[in-house]
Parts: sequence; structure tokens; C-alpha cells
Amino acid sequence: RFHELDHKEINWKIILPLSAYFAVSFALSKEQLGVMLFSGSATALLLFFYHTKKDLIVMGHFIILGFFTEHIGVHFNQWSYPAEYSTGVAYWFVFLFGGVGIITNRLCVPIVSKLKDYFKEA
Repeated sequence: RFHELDHKEINWKIILPLSAYFAVSFALSKEQLGVMLFSGSATALLLFFYHTKKDLIVMGHFIILGFFTEHIGVHFNQWSYPAEYSTGVAYWFVFLFGGVGIITNRLCVPIVSKLKDYFKEA
């Protein structure tokens, strides 16, 4: 079943540095191209280490969620981007939401699963 975890163990030596680089990658450049390059490299590194079918499915779901979130937010003037994009949305949203999907799948879900098991025993 999809909702059952196939990777309960967290490889802290890989996921923590990659998560930190991913988070910092959006602050490394003021230029939109720089943000895209840094966040793209961070997401590529995440995909290099985590590329199971489930990782890709979760990543895809997050990108779809991000597509609708970003376009609705920009359309209703909740936020905007400094550069001119044909859709009004920065193209690096794919890296943002895709990377968050992988990190959620590989870090957050296992932590919540362990907490659930812990409190189930209590």
C-alpha cells in the first residue's frame, strides 16, 4: 500500500545536510536565475540520493499542489515575483515544491511515524 512506509529509517548523514542546503539555496542569490540554479542543484542532489517510485510520486504530487497554490496566489494578488514571468509565477516553484516533497517523504513522514508508534505504546 502506498501509505505504508517503505523506508522507516532516516539516513541523518544525508538528509540533514541536503535539507539544510535546500533551505539555504533560496537565500543564496537575489537574482531569479541564481535562485533557480541553486534550488535546482539542491533538488537534483535530493533526487540523486532519493529516487524510488514513492519519492517521485510524492514529488510529483507536491509539484502539482505547488502549481495550483502559486498560480492562485499570484492571480489573486496574494504575492508576486520581481521578475516578469509569462505566467506570473517563478519557474523555480517546481524545485521548491519538488524538494519539499522529497524532504517530507524522507524526513518528516518517518519522524511522524516514529512519534505515532511511540505514543501508541504509551
